[in-house]
Order: sequence, then structure tokens, then C-alpha cells
Amino acid sequence: MNKKRILIRLTVIALLTALTVILNRFGSIMTADIKIGFSFVPIMLCGMLFGPLWGGVCAGLGDILAAILIPLGPPHLGITATAVLSGIIYGFIGIAAERLKGNGIYLTLSAALILTEKLVCTLLINSFWISGMTGNPYLVQLAIRIPQAVILILPELILAFVSKKYIAPALKKALL
Repeated sequence: MNKKRILIRLTVIALLTALTVILNRFGSIMTADIKIGFSFVPIMLCGMLFGPLWGGVCAGLGDILAAILIPLGPPHLGITATAVLSGIIYGFIGIAAERLKGNGIYLTLSAALILTEKLVCTLLINSFWISGMTGNPYLVQLAIRIPQAVILILPELILAFVSKKYIAPALKKALL
């Protein structure tokens, strides 16, 4: 890969990370226990364009930068690690998009990956971290966060399909 392509790739990753920070802090509805928003979109795009590793980097850097630039409380490395895991999972949606040409198979695998991210990251792991931060019992925290996970499944699946079909190919053609 030549230097110009590497520079373009890093610039796109940086822009998607910055967009993650903006959507994380200003494009989300947040309470102490839940967050509903679209900060996953640039992370998903980064994973689709560059793979799971860069999806994780985008998510992790986005979380750290948001905590530093616009703090809503003390930074929590557990939540950052969970964000990285989410970015990696979203990156596998990008791999599925490239390798699976049929939309039915792609949608099925995307749905499975999004459900995995919601169950493992949003519900199980982040509920544990937030439980420790708020003092709520884990099962209470888990029950509080179930609606958030359920509400976001359909929009994430729709945006994964739209990103695969229109946004990622347009970005690849224009920039990469």
C-alpha cells in the first residue's frame, strides 16, 4: 500500500472516530443507566471499510476522547474495553458484507452479530460496569438496560444494511 493510500485510510479513520465522539456526546439520549443513540454508525462504517481491528480502534479511541474532551463522569476502562469489543463485532459485519454477496445471508449474519453485541456488550458486560459505578444490584441494572438493547436492534440492522448497500461502497469508491 502506498503512502497516499495509508494517509487517506488514517484520515478516514480519524474522521469516523471524531464523528463517534460527536454522536456519543451530542447525538444520544443518556441517563445514568442507559444511552440510546447512533454513535455506533461511524464505528460500524469503520469496521466495514477497514476490518474488525480498526472498528475496535475507532470505538476505543472515540470512547477515550469523549471521556477526555466532554466528560460526563470519570473515565471507566471497563466501558472503554467493552466499546472496543463492540467495534470488533461491528467489524465482522464488514467482513460478512464483503464475503457474502446474497442479502439474505448477509442480513441473517448481521442480525446474529448485532444480537451478540447487544446481549454480550450492552446487556451483560456494560450492565456489570454500570452496576459497580451506580451501586445498583447487577440484576436490577440488567433489567433497566433491556429496553435500550431491544430498541436499538432494528435501527442497527437497518443501518447495517444501508451502510453495506450504499454508504461503504460510495466511501470506498470516493476515498480508497
